[in-house]
Amino acid sequence: MLWRLMIKKPGIFLWLAVGVVIGLSLGLAHGVMADKPGLGADLPWQDARMLAEVLERVKHDYVNPVDDHQLLQAAIRGMVSSLDPYSAYLEGEEYDEIKISSSGRYSGVGIEISIEDEQVVVIAPFDGSPAAQAGIRSGDVIVTIDGVAVNTGALSDTIGRMRGPEGTTVKIGIMRDGNAEPLLFTLKRSRVDLHSVRAELIESGFGYVRISQFSETTGDELGLALKDLRKRNGAQLVGLVLDMRDNPGGVLEAAVAVATVMATMHIRSKGDTPSPRTAWR
Repeated sequence: MLWRLMIKKPGIFLWLAVGVVIGLSLGLAHGVMADKPGLGADLPWQDARMLAEVLERVKHDYVNPVDDHQLLQAAIRGMVSSLDPYSAYLEGEEYDEIKISSSGRYSGVGIEISIEDEQVVVIAPFDGSPAAQAGIRSGDVIVTIDGVAVNTGALSDTIGRMRGPEGTTVKIGIMRDGNAEPLLFTLKRSRVDLHSVRAELIESGFGYVRISQFSETTGDELGLALKDLRKRNGAQLVGLVLDMRDNPGGVLEAAVAVATVMATMHIRSKGDTPSPRTAWR
């Protein structure tokens, strides 16, 4: 108790903020897991107290002024990102961006990028997009947009500058392995429809399916693509190539849907009649 009383007034806000976060967490957890008695009884209060103390120390001892909200947001981000390499905490604008890239349509160049080693790296262009048609490749490094260097500290800024009204152009400077000077691509923005599945009948009995990313419609698109392949083949397929090279990932439920569709797909041997025991695994 004495330690708390010795903290200056700004520390009281931090204590309250941490307390509210913990309280909300317990309240939400209680609503979801009401059938589990004693929830929160083992909460490490000493660690929570340490968090408040660290926030206080950073706020008052760091060389530059820092904002309470930013500190707490950073703490939340660190907590979630420590779970595994694929977990992240998203604020409203970041979540909206994910929704656009995974399920919506927009006007832009159709490209998936990320920050790697302080560089803006192309993960993959979307199939049929202006970026793909222009020849931009996975692994290319974006260095300029309309002659202005990219901000490697703000991925959303880079994405926003590549988007714009349909029919307008944007110039993208690319560094590519084997080239000493940047390559300049002039792209005309267009509406990007995020179709993630493309299918072909390679030869009689054998199909090829390309999944470029896992969007909300991927499971349904895959089901329709396989149905179309069977129709064009006139019978069940003998074999299938499932191509997910350069797939940047996406919606978890879509990956589950793809696995479900593939688990119920029937592959027959030549001369055999289709049987559930020959289902793809």
